[in-house]
Amino acid sequence: MVQTMQDGGFSATAAVAINDEIVILWKKFSEISIGHCSRLCNSVAHELARQALLQKSSQIWMDDPPSSIFHLLVNDVTVFVNQ
Repeated sequence: MVQTMQDGGFSATAAVAINDEIVILWKKFSEISIGHCSRLCNSVAHELARQALLQKSSQIWMDDPPSSIFHLLVNDVTVFVNQ
């Protein structure tokens, strides 16, 4: 996805509808950049997706993150800062 967006957003894959939506949102910003984040820095996203698949529902939180991902947030920030 990162490479697709860096190449202008064109995709001929099954994800074309998602890419099109991202391009529309992307153009609303006056300045924006995108970059790849290593899997080590992305454990929070992975865990949230896993929980959503298992629970078959979504969650909304206003202030504090769910306790089930707090340790992952700390780890992601630590890995990211040390890169």
